[in-house]
Amino acid sequence: MPSSGPTKAQAAAKADVTKLPRVPHNARILKRPLFHPAIPSANTGPSQQKVIYISHSTPFMSAATRVRKMLEVIEKRTRRDATARLSTSKSGKNDGGTGGISGSTGSGKESSDKEPMVLKATSRAIEKALGLAMFFQNKPGYEVRISTGTVSVVDDVVEKEGRITSVPETRVRRLGCVEVAIRMS
Repeated sequence: MPSSGPTKAQAAAKADVTKLPRVPHNARILKRPLFHPAIPSANTGPSQQKVIYISHSTPFMSAATRVRKMLEVIEKRTRRDATARLSTSKSGKNDGGTGGISGSTGSGKESSDKEPMVLKATSRAIEKALGLAMFFQNKPGYEVRISTGTVSVVDDVVEKEGRITSVPETRVRRLGCVEVAIRMS
């Protein structure tokens, strides 16, 4: 019969969580925006991760269409690169000793090696990102992988007008985030 109390893992996780100290009455918090690196073009190679950042106000179908189009562009680029490699190996320019026979079937990479399109969301946008994951998971021809994590965010603590006290200038808070990797199968 299972016990009704918390498990050892839950108790250890709860012990690691520390609350942020209260902000004094003469100060307020200014939340900084999350910084995102520039999004690479879909035509760039597989070495750069293709990311779409989802916000709470992102329209659902616009995001789904953007993901689908980016995956189609990635698929076309993969096929183009595979045919280019195949044609150079057949013409003898590639001195690999295979005699023009490559190990692929000409369809590009295997399903598990295909380049994913990654959706990232934090806070209120997590629900929308998971909805997009379910949308693509229910469609044939797509594979979806979901991972969760936390992101550290820096906020500014600003003093209100009036008396001066020792208030920390910044503080770090943690946000929950989700990453949804979608690839064509």
